[in-house]
Amino acid sequence: MDQTYKQCIRFPFKAKVIEWQEPGTIVLQGDVLNVHAISDFDEKYGILVNTRFGRKKVVFPLLDLEPTHMNEKQKQILEDYGEWFINSR
Repeated sequence: MDQTYKQCIRFPFKAKVIEWQEPGTIVLQGDVLNVHAISDFDEKYGILVNTRFGRKKVVFPLLDLEPTHMNEKQKQILEDYGEWFINSR
């Protein structure tokens, strides 16, 4: 099996919100979250992750996040997931 598929995402990691968010929500585009774990899967939003924004716990779609400090292989896994999810709809 190719090494790329054996590579895993290491938690926690920091990620920036790259998608526009509704005004008045806790988290807005450009904010940086601490991503701690996978929470669930939603048919509309894909993988949901447990994050922290300051002291607040927020469940957030992984597709709306861009990791800020991750190696290239790990980033590629997340990009591949995003492409797969969007194309599988």
